[in-house]
Parts: sequence; C-alpha cells; structure tokens
Amino acid sequence: MFKTASQQNCKDVETRFFKNTMERPKYDKITREIVSKLSDKDLEWAAWEYFWFEVENSYNHNANAALAAMPPGFQVIYHLSVLNGEIANGGFNQYFFNGLNEQAEQQSESLNSVGAVDHLKIFQNAFAIYEKEQSDQELQRLYKERTLESFSKTYKRTSLDECDSEWYAMEAELQNLIGRFIRQHIELFVGTE
Repeated sequence: MFKTASQQNCKDVETRFFKNTMERPKYDKITREIVSKLSDKDLEWAAWEYFWFEVENSYNHNANAALAAMPPGFQVIYHLSVLNGEIANGGFNQYFFNGLNEQAEQQSESLNSVGAVDHLKIFQNAFAIYEKEQSDQELQRLYKERTLESFSKTYKRTSLDECDSEWYAMEAELQNLIGRFIRQHIELFVGTE
C-alpha cells in the first residue's frame, strides 16, 4: 500500500513509541533508590507505569479507587498524564470533545503544583477560546452529536489549534517539571519505606 511521507513518519513515531514503552522497565513500587537512578523523563514514565500497575493489579481496574488509596503525588501524575495524553493525541479540541474539561480544576492545580506556569497559561487560553466558541451553534451541535464524523468536522470550526502548537513545543519541559516534582516531593510518592 502506498503511504504519504506524513503517514510513514506517523507510523515510524508510533513504532518507536511502542518499542520504547515495551523496553522500559516496569516498577511494582516507587522507591527513593529508583527515583535517584532515573532521568526526569523516565521518572515520569515510571510513576505512570506504576500507577497503572496498581490500578490493574490491586484495584480491579478502578483508577478512582487507586487514586484514593495511593500516596497523594500520584493524583498529580494522573491528572497531568491524562491531560497531556489527550492533547498529544488530538489537541485541545479532542480534550473538550471528550469532556475532559470536567477535571479541569484538578488538572489546573496539578499544573500549578509542578510549576508548569507556561502550560497553565496555555491551558487557560484554551478555556478562553472554548468559552468564546460556545456561541458557535454549529460547533456546539457537532460537539453534542458525538460521532467520529462530527468530531472531524469540529477541527474546521475551532481556533484551539493555536494552543496545541504552543503546548506541543513545550512537551519535553512538562516531562522534566513532573520529574523534578517527584524528586522534590518524594514523600508524596513513596510514603514510608
């Protein structure tokens, strides 16, 4: 099958992502020793992987139960990883289309907790655009329709893409901020060892 260069690049990135994910070590707990050995980027991944290990193995696939029972730092990791993942996958438009703005208060607090001041400004700007676009009846109809076709059409009507490019340009910074947050507040992740 013939692929465009863009499709091939996307497939290459996807392949590298899944290969890197599969090759990363999985942790059944987060300790001070593990934290001291990992880069900020790998530390963010380790915390995220550990969270999902716990969700699957200790909390019967219930993320809310895990969040309630795990050390409080994992709430920050959870909210930021979900936020960043949604934006990375489909931009702020997808974030709003999928209703993740219902967790906006926790996401905003989490951005503030890790010191992601510039990300918080972009986040707030996206909300301002979203609020302004509430008067676009066609866009709101498409959001309410909740189909793949309507979702695709929303991209032609929204201005949220300006926030996407700003966010994408700072993704590595967010990973580093999360890693530093874990290091500086290790007690929020390891509890008592």
